[in-house]
Amino acid sequence: MGYVAVNLLLDTHIWLWWINQNGPLTNQHRETIAQAEQVFISSISCWELVMLYQRQRIELDLPLQDWLSIALRDIVCLPLTAEIAMRAALLDFQHRDPADRFIIATALLADCQIMSFDGQFKFYAELDNRLIGNH
Repeated sequence: MGYVAVNLLLDTHIWLWWINQNGPLTNQHRETIAQAEQVFISSISCWELVMLYQRQRIELDLPLQDWLSIALRDIVCLPLTAEIAMRAALLDFQHRDPADRFIIATALLADCQIMSFDGQFKFYAELDNRLIGNH
């Protein structure tokens, strides 16, 4: 890692782990997030998080609405736009998960570094020099 991201977009799981202070984030990952000038998520991450919660694939230590209120306090939630939707649709099909495609497109159009441990992200040439992963 060794650099400070000016604008950093977190994927859904990174956001969850950062807020809950758990998961596989290292001190270096946490430091990168803390030192970023601006930290973003895509609004699709809110949808994805609620879906994961409803399907009981994640647990939250607070009621959902309370957790979201706290989790969105120090972060900018970028809206989905027609431009983002089109960019997501035009990405190569390295990743079939539409939420992740929206997250990638949001990072590209918002000119952000992106932090994700999703192994499929590394196959997107568009993310060269933008992706902060778990290696």
